[in-house]
Amino acid sequence: MSSTLLTAAIAAILILLGILTQVQIEQAKLKKRLRKYDKYEGLGSKEELEKQLDSNISLKQRELDKLLRNQEQLNAQINTLRTKLSEVEEAETIQSFGFYKSKYNFGSSEEYKIRL
Repeated sequence: MSSTLLTAAIAAILILLGILTQVQIEQAKLKKRLRKYDKYEGLGSKEELEKQLDSNISLKQRELDKLLRNQEQLNAQINTLRTKLSEVEEAETIQSFGFYKSKYNFGSSEEYKIRL
């Protein structure tokens, strides 16, 4: 009896070894297939990177638009100040020659004296 039991145990072990070998072969095949698909692993992260870069581009574009609007406003202020400076320089030039712009509606200084 023990020899039949031993034979049965050996047969069971051989069957289990055969099954284990088949499982290992199948596992190796699956690992090989998995490595084949690993090249697509970064695809998701590339899409995320692309979204992030698009978002950064949009943000930088908005910042650029804001800076351009600010530049336009500053240029307008500069032009206004240049015009005012030109007027002040013109008035200074006139005053340096002894001419002045009358502040009151008097034809002469005599009328001004009488009015006082």
